[in-house]
Amino acid sequence: MKLIADLVVGRPRAVVLSLGLLTALALLGAGQLAIDDVPRSFFRSEDQDFERLEQVFRDFGSDDNECLVLLEAADVFSPGPVASIAALDLALRSVAGVRDVLSLDDVLVFDGGLIPRPLLPAPDASPDAFERARATARAHPLVEDQILSTDHRATLLVVELDAELQAISAIHPVVEGIQAQLAQHRESGIRLGLTGIPPIRVVIFEAIAREQALFSIIGAALGFLIGWFVFRRLGPILITSCASIVAGTWALGCFHLAGQSINILNSALPLLIMVIALTDAAHLMIDILRSRHAGMSVREAAHAALRHLGVPCALTSLTTAIGFGSLALSRVDVIKNFGILFAMAVGLSFLVVLTSIPSLSILFLRAGPKTGFDSTPGRLGQRAETLIRASVRHARAISIVGAVVTFVLLGVALRLTPDNRLTEATPRNAESVRVLRACERAFGGVLTTSVLCEWPQGQPPDERTFTAIGAVQEVLDEHPFFHGSLSVLDLMTLLPKALRGDATDGQEEGSVATDSLTLLPQDLVRRTWRPDLQRALVSARAPDCPSREARKAYAQLELALDELRQRYPDMELHVTGTDTIARRNVNVMISDFTLGLGMAALIIFGVLSLAFRSLRLGLISVLPNVFPLVVAASILAVSGLELQMTSVIAFTVCLGLAVDDTIHLVARFQRGLEHYGDPSEAAVQATIHVGRALMVTSAILLGGFGALGFSQIPTTQLFALVCCIGLLAALVGDLLFLPALLTVFTPKRASRDSRRDTR
Repeated sequence: MKLIADLVVGRPRAVVLSLGLLTALALLGAGQLAIDDVPRSFFRSEDQDFERLEQVFRDFGSDDNECLVLLEAADVFSPGPVASIAALDLALRSVAGVRDVLSLDDVLVFDGGLIPRPLLPAPDASPDAFERARATARAHPLVEDQILSTDHRATLLVVELDAELQAISAIHPVVEGIQAQLAQHRESGIRLGLTGIPPIRVVIFEAIAREQALFSIIGAALGFLIGWFVFRRLGPILITSCASIVAGTWALGCFHLAGQSINILNSALPLLIMVIALTDAAHLMIDILRSRHAGMSVREAAHAALRHLGVPCALTSLTTAIGFGSLALSRVDVIKNFGILFAMAVGLSFLVVLTSIPSLSILFLRAGPKTGFDSTPGRLGQRAETLIRASVRHARAISIVGAVVTFVLLGVALRLTPDNRLTEATPRNAESVRVLRACERAFGGVLTTSVLCEWPQGQPPDERTFTAIGAVQEVLDEHPFFHGSLSVLDLMTLLPKALRGDATDGQEEGSVATDSLTLLPQDLVRRTWRPDLQRALVSARAPDCPSREARKAYAQLELALDELRQRYPDMELHVTGTDTIARRNVNVMISDFTLGLGMAALIIFGVLSLAFRSLRLGLISVLPNVFPLVVAASILAVSGLELQMTSVIAFTVCLGLAVDDTIHLVARFQRGLEHYGDPSEAAVQATIHVGRALMVTSAILLGGFGALGFSQIPTTQLFALVCCIGLLAALVGDLLFLPALLTVFTPKRASRDSRRDTR
């Protein structure tokens, strides 16, 4: 490390110029980055379930490209609502990007002949006509409980978007166009609202982009104010902030080097890197200022800081990079790529901090004797030292309490299970969520769950085929979680009785019935029936609910389908659909992230044992680093919350910060042990020396993360909550438990002075 210190301190201008050129290249690469705003790619995986889902989309059409317009009135079957439905249906078809619209105005009815008639009467029709339409709707399989509520006070207009519109940037203008049409067609006595997967995704991406920009500014401002309170000089604040910003910029450059796009998950990576860089930068800056206050020149102070803290900073970067690089073993591409990018960015962050802080300090810190930083304890420092010495005197009791509390909280934390839902990241006051809940009350849900039915290639559908499809639909109808099932059997009931046949009477009549489906709109038929591919799809709606409820329902569905698989061994039955596969894959991502977090912890502690050349120190470091994780996780469990992707990322932040603080404190403890020989005194001095940097970085980060608590996005609030709890718990672990553990489990040795005397 002395060689690096000589190089950096000896040529600060060359170092700063090199950093500037590399940062310019990183900015150039960042400017060329593409944004992956295709939501489907977030839960993409290489497993068979996702491949089957994409094949279902190709064969039957997508189930995540439908906007739902909810029309509510005192009675849908009255002149005003009927006129509004017709006008709105026509207006929505004119919106660019809309492929088709299905509403009550589009429903046709066969009255025994071959020529159908509209379901809805004209707005000026007689009351008897409206009553006849009401009675017909109740018996129509595409109307009652499909696009019309059972109380006839709500109806849906299903707006299908063009299939190629998958990116949020492409969907956004279409959603705006639909909203504009709704604004023009609002009438008294009729309520209109827009929901569905595309509008909710647009709201989520808009809110995240808006709040990321806003709270980044607020967090930076709070961090600056706290930094000013600590350093009392502009120079140290700007230097540490510059190192953090440059590290985040280089992280964006990693995206370009790795050929990755920015997505909803890795967009948080530059912020995480800035946080990690800020902690090491603060440690280096405080060490430089402390040496300056002791009388060293700026150059001497920078050189000493690199000699003292270069190895601990290298260790924090190495352990973090190796630990979270283990995410590359994940089963999901987005997690795998995140782990690789994280490891690359952490390594570059170390390079930035180690070179920028000393060189910028030499060039821009004031050379006079006044540093604006007082290293004397002061009244607050004296009280802190008194508390630290008291805790070290009771080290054994504190160690036992820490171990017991950590073990108990671990048991509580293990109750957490993965959870995700469509609306988890939507602002609490979002109109699309309010309409979604209204749709769930009226129709049971808007998310699609499907069962793919396949029969052997080359075999035409026969009696058993239709019987099996009917049995699958019956399973969905009988389960309270699913609503409004639809299959080819429902379409066949729409046909005139003379052409309908009975699919259960034999293969020939079933064949006649399905051939007659050509009389119906083929887009509608294609949604459920592909005899050319030996496939049929039975669909139902499901609510947007916590994963534990959905898991239970899907498990029961699979059990029921297992019985059908035994009864119909020639039929293959697979549960699919965007909601089903997205829930499953995101839960896998959360599990992989959690597993990766555990692997990272094990790797980190192993690396620490090797780095400090002491298995004892590696084991000692386990408790203070696990403690903040189990505290935050147990609070989530007690609060009734589940394990979301956001909270797992927050755990990653907490572990990284806790490990960083632990390494600096243990490194200082080892130096103190060489000097004092007494582990209790070495622990006290290490805690006093490093504790200020820990408090400074924690205060700045608490200010930044605390600002996120004012977000309207629930997942952002959750991230802020977990980070703040974890930071506070990490302080307790590193400033209370770690010194006690070091005191209890480190044997005394001869001090440096006593060794000199013996010589």
